[in-house]
Amino acid sequence: MSRVRLPSFALNNKRQMTKEAIAMSINAIYLRRDSKVILPENTAGIADISLIATILKNIENLGYTFSKEVIIELITSTNEDVVKFGLDITNSLKLMLGDNVVHRPMYPNFPSQVMEATKAELYVNALLHYFGKEVGLRILPVYDKADRPLLDHKKPLTIIEKGSLTEFAKLMTNLLTSKISFNEVDREDIKTTLAELSLGLSDVPNKENLAFVATLESEFTRQFKTATDVLRYAVARSDGDISLATKTKFKKFTKAQRREILGLLNALSGDITEDMLRYKSEWKRLGEILHPGEYASRFAKAAEAFNVLRNDLPFETFNSKTERLIKENKAAEAAEHLASRPGEFARRLDQLLRIVGDKPGLSQVIVSQFYVVAPKVSTSVLLQTRAHFLNRDSKGLRVFFPKGNIAKFTAVEDKRSSIEERHALSVVNACTNALAKIYSEKESLGRVFVDPSLSGYLIPFGNRSASAGVKTLARGTRMKIDENDKVIRFFTHWKDAGSDVGRGWGTDIDLSAGMLSANFNHTGTISYYNLREVGGVHSGDITSAPNGASEFIDIDIEKALAAGHRYIYMSILSYSRESFKDIPELFAGFMGRTSAGSGEIYEPKTVLNKVDITVDGTNAVPLIIDLNAREVIWTDMTMPSTSYRPNNVASNKNGLELLSEAMITRKAPNMFDLFTIHASTRGVLVDTREDADIVFALDGDITPFDTELILSEYV
Repeated sequence: MSRVRLPSFALNNKRQMTKEAIAMSINAIYLRRDSKVILPENTAGIADISLIATILKNIENLGYTFSKEVIIELITSTNEDVVKFGLDITNSLKLMLGDNVVHRPMYPNFPSQVMEATKAELYVNALLHYFGKEVGLRILPVYDKADRPLLDHKKPLTIIEKGSLTEFAKLMTNLLTSKISFNEVDREDIKTTLAELSLGLSDVPNKENLAFVATLESEFTRQFKTATDVLRYAVARSDGDISLATKTKFKKFTKAQRREILGLLNALSGDITEDMLRYKSEWKRLGEILHPGEYASRFAKAAEAFNVLRNDLPFETFNSKTERLIKENKAAEAAEHLASRPGEFARRLDQLLRIVGDKPGLSQVIVSQFYVVAPKVSTSVLLQTRAHFLNRDSKGLRVFFPKGNIAKFTAVEDKRSSIEERHALSVVNACTNALAKIYSEKESLGRVFVDPSLSGYLIPFGNRSASAGVKTLARGTRMKIDENDKVIRFFTHWKDAGSDVGRGWGTDIDLSAGMLSANFNHTGTISYYNLREVGGVHSGDITSAPNGASEFIDIDIEKALAAGHRYIYMSILSYSRESFKDIPELFAGFMGRTSAGSGEIYEPKTVLNKVDITVDGTNAVPLIIDLNAREVIWTDMTMPSTSYRPNNVASNKNGLELLSEAMITRKAPNMFDLFTIHASTRGVLVDTREDADIVFALDGDITPFDTELILSEYV
């Protein structure tokens, strides 16, 4: 089976990398992103087979194994290199899967111990624990840990393949050329990589990513084309929000840095004033730092633009003209005006079609104009516009994800006037045809099979605020629960946030679950105040974690369904109200367990996803289970918490129900549609894997977890 030929690129070592540097700085990234490693240099040694066997056993317990090629190369390495390599890989996997800490729930024989305990026993244990907190003691019940049956787990191990510096560089090049904004982990990985390797990169298409990369390597500033590019760069140099969604406190730049920023602005082609007016207040604040008047003779264009902003001189911008035409209900003129900026046209299309309503011919004129300019719209905007109009009049909430680094949302009742179905479908066709035209310029794929199950995997356009985890998933993605998994086990682990630890107060993180009906009505709760519910059980509430603490919730799928529950959401709340970003160690996730009683309570090989929770908030909702469909819906969202009541599931119930409905009913661009457009344009769709040259599937040549490749070469 052939693979897609990837474009060539330049790779140059910035310095001679040692084996230790590769293991520490690159293999951890490579392993996490692609399940590949760079092996120790072949020294023609003969390693002790028992050492390799020990490593294999250790990583097997984590759900991984080595490929035959990796094992053969390790055999020809020295014992010293094998031991170092094995420790690095094992530690990286443990950190990735949350097995780098000791998990001690309140009840060590969970879940049976909690299910079998009397209400009085559970009540007294909780009462003593809460009383201890009030007097500065950490009182936990003392129980002997019973022997547990061996883990019942039938899933195949993930194979770690042999990689190379060249392949790793290509992986990171794909990340750099992604059309979607970096998240925090992406930025750290890029920073680490560029400190070690020169990727010979020619273009960074995403403007936010470009600003960040330019702070690492100054030659990337040559790619700046607009004043906003320069503004993002100044924000990045001040460690601010590169998305420009929140205000930045600009640092006091040196004279050299001020001249650099003003020089970049002055060197841009065309009129920069209009673009600067888009972020007028930000530029005014930056101007107070840059002192453009001091350099008016040297950077005249920049100084004049700042003069317009500071003195509010008259200047009609493109957007102000658009707003004026729309306010005057001149949709046709607005469409003609917007045609010169196709991306903005796409974003305003729904508004224009609502303005003209059922006026004869006007809707068709607007759609026809969009047909002409659609091939000039970015592919990411085309994909989102296509999905929007494909589901334009579907019932449900309107969901908004505000721009920025925080994974928050707004959901409102859809009160927009309808758009004729034929016009909506015309827009869908315009987007599809434009995408086909753009993608047709890429290399042929040959015969292609696209697995229909990929329709549940959404394109991660909101990756900017995604939590760092084992898998990168778009919000709203639906993952099938393995047929062998009878129980879904939620987990969280945290460590106290500092100042209160000495007096035994500590950080109180609560793991909870809310149960909903098919109509999103509340049907049950599993939380610190209700450890048992039909279909679910909690491991016990711990209110401080000086050395770390863990909580678990088991959801028995069949029992929960039989009790009338349809959806179950997972909730992480900071009862003590420390922001998640201030907690030194906090992660959460879920496991798929064949049997609740087999194996240890925390079995890393059963972890289906684990994420670090580092957002500025006190209420996170990582996922929702659709029990009937046997799917996990990935949400990775942050909710605003109540300020006048205890921060628990009960006080946040209405908001959590709204979030669940919004995420469950949300429609967004998915990978099945994306790959099908590619296949139809660049090859021939076939019905079976066996007839394909390339397979897009969960276990195919390209999987939905090949995020870097997808966002770079397929979006």
